[in-house]
Amino acid sequence: MGVAANAVLGAGVIAAATIGIDQASKAYVRGHHHAGVVHDHLGRAADQIPIVHDFSGTDEVSIVYVENEGMLGGSVTEGSTLASALALPLLPAVGGAVLYAGASRGASPAMRIASVVGAGLLAGGALSNGVEKLVRGRATDMLFISRTGTAWNGADVAIGAGMLVSFGVIGARLVRGMR
Repeated sequence: MGVAANAVLGAGVIAAATIGIDQASKAYVRGHHHAGVVHDHLGRAADQIPIVHDFSGTDEVSIVYVENEGMLGGSVTEGSTLASALALPLLPAVGGAVLYAGASRGASPAMRIASVVGAGLLAGGALSNGVEKLVRGRATDMLFISRTGTAWNGADVAIGAGMLVSFGVIGARLVRGMR
């Protein structure tokens, strides 16, 4: 198998693992409501279990159960149906571009690995949230961040991490030249 085929296979494995972990965690949260109420930035009530505290004892990150029709932890709600419809094919396409940039000639082994990881996280996160939104009409969020008042899920985190890695890959390739 060539370098490109290995890269696509590796990104596919990471995407599949991302989807599996995200969907399993969402199913668990939906099946296990917990006591306690928190309100997110839109005033929606959610069950809460604190998992990270700051030094004053305030809950910084909590496990919650929130149904979200928006994107990016519920922070984007205007036109979210259209945005979701556009994001579903767009993020894996960005992942493909990252994979191409990282697997092309002149890329170091570290660059190839980073491109595979970034592309897999982007594709897996986008597909997991996208399919859930198409099937259920909304996404299940479970990581409530009190400072921002937003709730996130594993797919949101994967998309964010994939974007960071992707920016690094593309930036490094631009600095070095696409030789």
